[in-house]
Amino acid sequence: MYALPSLLLAGLNLVVLTGEQCDAITDALADDNARQAEVMFFAARYPDETFSIAEGFTEPELRWVARIRTLGERLYRLTRPVYQLDPAVAYFWQQVRDHLTERIAAGEFDRWLPARRTLAREYGVSIRTVDRAIRALAEDGRVLSFPGKGIALA
Repeated sequence: MYALPSLLLAGLNLVVLTGEQCDAITDALADDNARQAEVMFFAARYPDETFSIAEGFTEPELRWVARIRTLGERLYRLTRPVYQLDPAVAYFWQQVRDHLTERIAAGEFDRWLPARRTLAREYGVSIRTVDRAIRALAEDGRVLSFPGKGIALA
């Protein structure tokens, strides 16, 4: 039996798979079906990629793609950012700062900003990036940071 970890290094990209996806790919490898495992892994690695017969995939391969995507829906739903940032425009922390400034001005928050971890998930960035954006907002006098309590609007 093959062992397939839930975190795989594919080239320089880290690929995160659900346990069910790992089991499906491992089962394909155990059955000596390397092509099925390859197609399933490719579908898991590139969840936004389109697969079709016109692109050279067979009907069984398209069923494998559908299966692996169904098994990974929970993972994709949890990790997909709510707000898309553009790497060509400015640093991510600047984009987060600017967007938070707009959200604050629009009255989206009552008295407190969401937790740093929540903001990081919403923007698809690290907590350190959110920290840098919040630090910039604090320097501008828009928020006040209270360790252990959160970030209050100024």
